[in-house]
Amino acid sequence: MLLTRARVLLALLLLAAAGALAFTYFKYRKISAFVVDQIGGQAAKKLGRQVRFSSVSYSPLKGIVLRDACVSRLPDFTKGEFFCAKKTVIRPRLRALLRNRVSFYSVAFEAPVLRVRERDGRWDFEDLLALLPDTDKGLYLTWNASELLMRGGRVEADLETSGLS
Repeated sequence: MLLTRARVLLALLLLAAAGALAFTYFKYRKISAFVVDQIGGQAAKKLGRQVRFSSVSYSPLKGIVLRDACVSRLPDFTKGEFFCAKKTVIRPRLRALLRNRVSFYSVAFEAPVLRVRERDGRWDFEDLLALLPDTDKGLYLTWNASELLMRGGRVEADLETSGLS
């Protein structure tokens, strides 16, 4: 009789654990879908440029991982790529997100390529500079990431005024 009760209790515990796992999985999938949607749509809207990536995944441990992420030149990819990275890992501060604040532990780019152009003394990324906060403090004090890493990156610059590339 005691053995039967133990089996029933064990079965109920396993059922409860399976239910909790299923609930967590579906919540995780919902959060992942939300994150993917926000990255694509909100980033493009904020930047005023097109954003694309080949894949995105989200994990509470790793953060958001984007593969082959690119930002277009103005106005879209028909004008070329402004910035691309083979892999981007963004570790948000979840507590800050719950308070509707965007803050990151780290942002890491692997094999990033930044392509800038200068024409008649003007840079093709002046629109992006306008998005930075207007402050007397340095950018490193207003940047909302504790750590910014770039591994194996390069900058390509076309300086039309001086004829250099």
